[in-house]
Formats: sequence, structure tokens, C-alpha cells
Amino acid sequence: DKRAINELKQKLDTYCDQQKQVEDLLSMDAENAQVQQLSTQLQEAIKLTRGMIDERWAQLKEKEEQKYVVGAECEAKYEREGWYTCKIEEVIPPADEDDEKRWMVSFIGFPLHPLQECTLHQLRPFRPPPAERLVVGTVCRAVFKSGKFCECVIDQVTTKGTVWVTFQGYQNSEEVPLAHLRLAYQKDMKAKEKRPLSNPAETAEKKRQKQEKRKQRQEDKEKEMEGAKQGWQAFDKKLSKSKKLGGMFHHKGK
Repeated sequence: DKRAINELKQKLDTYCDQQKQVEDLLSMDAENAQVQQLSTQLQEAIKLTRGMIDERWAQLKEKEEQKYVVGAECEAKYEREGWYTCKIEEVIPPADEDDEKRWMVSFIGFPLHPLQECTLHQLRPFRPPPAERLVVGTVCRAVFKSGKFCECVIDQVTTKGTVWVTFQGYQNSEEVPLAHLRLAYQKDMKAKEKRPLSNPAETAEKKRQKQEKRKQRQEDKEKEMEGAKQGWQAFDKKLSKSKKLGGMFHHKGK
């Protein structure tokens, strides 16, 4: 968990500080075998600790991702306006090892708003309103049958994460989950026109073009790595040859 990761980070900071002190000692006494051994041990500790931090982060990320499945209700960050309750509509797997998983969400109570694509950092579990704000008789708004927020009054607060409300103009009391409720202090999302649905063929073509670009980037990266490898091999070969001749630069006799 995050607590264990923070503890590892504190250890890593300590090791790095100690390594700096050891380097200062070596600058004054480079031949000190005891200090050299300590430096080697610290370098190994730093390497192992960083590896453990990366592993814990990967485990935590995987655990977090498992919460957000299709149909799950949570919260998503909408631009600079804040967090809004939403529903996971689609999970998009990563296209390659350099890509990351993404989620398409719809915002609860705002049916005309377009779906939003989110990364893991733009999602969080639903946070219910403070208990002291959920008072019988409070005027608020809840999602009506139309899918939009409509004004209502809280009739009863349950212990299972729901409230009973009566919508304005209706006499019947309905039970709604807290994720479908908005109190006076919670601001509305700014109006935004819903984008028309994409043509399936157009969507497929855009996806193909995106995959082609990723493939081209990967090929360019591999070519760059291969070029660097060949350059290193040529340098290593030249270095080996120069050693046989007695030095890095061999001058022919006049």
C-alpha cells in the first residue's frame, strides 16, 4: 500500500544521503577499502530499494485498476471544474507496453454530456456527502427517470448508502443511491453539447491510423537502438585493436 511505499521512500532518501557522505569521504581518501566497501553496499541497497518501490507501485496500480470495471460508479475529474460522479462505460486496454489503460465514463445526471476518456489518475472511488449534510427535509436534487437531476426533498436517510426522496411535483417517495444525489454546495457541470456518434468505419480508420503511428514510433525506436548498438560495437572493436597495437592512438613510424 501507499504507507509501505512511503516507508521505502524514506529509506531510499536515507541511503542516498549516506551515499553522498561516503562519496565525500572517498574524495579525500580514495584508497580506503572500508569506505569503498560501504559505498558498494549502499549502491546495492539503493538499487534494491528502488526496485521494491517500482514493484509496490505496480501492484498498487493493478489493485486500483481492478476497482473500475464496466458498470461501476465512481468519480472522474472533469477538466478544471472538479470531481463528478460517473459510470464506467468502457475499459480500453493498452495498445502496447508504452501505452496505459484508459476508461470511457458517462457523468451521472448529465445525459447530454459526451463520454469522457480518463486515465487512472483521473478516477477515484465515490466519496459520499458528509453525514451532517444529509438531513431529513433538506432540499437537494437527485437523478430522475429522465436521467437528469431534478429538485427533491430528503425524506429518509438509510444505512446502506441511499436516501428516500420526493421529487418536486410528485407525491411518491423514491429510493436513490447517494451517488445520484447532489446537494446545494455541489456545483453543476458546465453545459457542453454532446458530440454526434462517430461512424463505425470512421472510428475503425482512426484506430488503425493510431496503431500505425505507434508501430512507426516503435520501429524508429528500434532503428535508433540498433544504430547505437552498431556504433558501440564499432568503437569496442576499434578499442580492442588499439590495445593490441599498444595504445588508443597508434602512429606509424616515419
